[in-house]
Amino acid sequence: MKKLLLSTIFFSTIFSFAQPSIQLVKTTGANASSNMVVLSNKLFLQATDAAAGIELFTSDGTTSGTTMLKNIVPGSGDSNPRFFKNALGKVLFRAGSSPFSDSLYITDGTITGTKSLCKLSLNAIPADGVEMNSKFYFINGISSTGDELWVTDGTLAGTQLVKDIASGTSASNIEWLTVLGNKLFFKANDNTSTSGDELWTSDGTVGGTILFKDIYTGAQGSGLRGLTVYNSKIYFGADNSTNGNELWVCDGTLGGTSMLKDILPGSTGSAPFGFANFNGKLYFAADGNLIAREFFETDGTLAGTILNKDIDAGTLSSNPQGLYPISNNLFFTARLTNSCGYELMSFSSVTNSVNLMTDAFPGMTTGFQSVVNAYGEYNITNFGTSAVITAYEANNLQNIWISDGTSGGTSKVLLTGPAYTNASQSYLTPFNNDVYFFAKYGTGIKSLYKLTGASVGIKETQNQLINFSIYPNPAKELLNVKLETLNNEPTLVKITNLLGQNLLTETATSNEFKLSLNNLNSGVYFVTIENKGKQSTQKIIVE
Repeated sequence: MKKLLLSTIFFSTIFSFAQPSIQLVKTTGANASSNMVVLSNKLFLQATDAAAGIELFTSDGTTSGTTMLKNIVPGSGDSNPRFFKNALGKVLFRAGSSPFSDSLYITDGTITGTKSLCKLSLNAIPADGVEMNSKFYFINGISSTGDELWVTDGTLAGTQLVKDIASGTSASNIEWLTVLGNKLFFKANDNTSTSGDELWTSDGTVGGTILFKDIYTGAQGSGLRGLTVYNSKIYFGADNSTNGNELWVCDGTLGGTSMLKDILPGSTGSAPFGFANFNGKLYFAADGNLIAREFFETDGTLAGTILNKDIDAGTLSSNPQGLYPISNNLFFTARLTNSCGYELMSFSSVTNSVNLMTDAFPGMTTGFQSVVNAYGEYNITNFGTSAVITAYEANNLQNIWISDGTSGGTSKVLLTGPAYTNASQSYLTPFNNDVYFFAKYGTGIKSLYKLTGASVGIKETQNQLINFSIYPNPAKELLNVKLETLNNEPTLVKITNLLGQNLLTETATSNEFKLSLNNLNSGVYFVTIENKGKQSTQKIIVE
């Protein structure tokens, strides 16, 4: 074993924690059926005003600071603001008196700065748009064109159609707007007999909006999906008519656009999807040879595109979904055919292992449903270095869960009273070190709540208050601890997880002793030494 000594001269780190709790911010009513975004230290959301109806609100995280910004539809009529997007240094969203008369709005957080930019088609979702070169690109349509590529610079005059790709009233079915360099790449269909759903590009001009590559020649289309930027290239799944839907890569040039690997040899295709950047690699779900749908990774090379873990071993399929990186963990939902339905799992970059966090709904019933809703928004977010997600339990009850990437550090967080019965997404949104969400508890009405009490920070001091060393680090079964000095006063030794939950406490009776780690799962923990009101903390990794 190699002994690793803590510094006794330079900085030490003291961690302070608070137990997570759920607090009511304000009763918002209505459906509260949209996401929230943060701009200029304010939360933008929809809520109900008794006189004005469902309108645009902002919140600073307090009850008194959660107020209506503007009554967009005068009187008691609802404007139902939704699909918020932070772009152009402002917030864009959809609102109006009905879905058939909605407009694209923009706001800087003031009444006068909240304005309508253009009418929106029935299916237009501003949250799906992207920002490029100080302009915002989104999908919209008018009766003469159908849904096509639009652009706005945040002004009425600068909001317009880029190009009618599918000429006439037909929509071009644009999806996966993705920025690479100074160009947009996306899936579109020009509705001609020569090409179907294929890879298009745009520089924001009519002439620069063109079919980039016809991967599957003919009207059928390549069915490309999942465009994701990784190491200055776009990765996606596509079918070239020979290999089925496989992993492709594009560096922005025709010559640099090709199939990266035929993961499942033959014409069936591995159907790669759900890409996520994590720890220098790109992770995704795919169908493999002699296995079903499992957890894959790529470093952008043929040799580096491999199965990471056959989670549901053999020909069974774990079907990983909603990959979401937080700190040293990649969280996702997956199933174990003979053990549990879709539940929360984590891949740790520290231990290089995949582990089940918890079986929230014991048995074969799914606890953690897909963490991605119909609008591509993840119902999981970060809470410090931990993950927050919702899970279903018996009787269709839903609760907030928090996980540090270990099963021991995964637990339910309850409001005093019943679990909330709302079965829709709760739009988890991090803001000012807390996580905000909509929920309905018991027989109450839907309201804005916050999860608060994550680790409150790190304070550094010039010298360690208590000098000690630990080894080995990473450790497996035993951890050696050596105190440089031992006072006559009791010296406490604690091990806590990333949530600040105390997992082990012992009293030191000598300068050197061992701590058993057998009851700890793989992951990151903290060893804290306390003596006479002083304490010092060191991070350890348990393999």
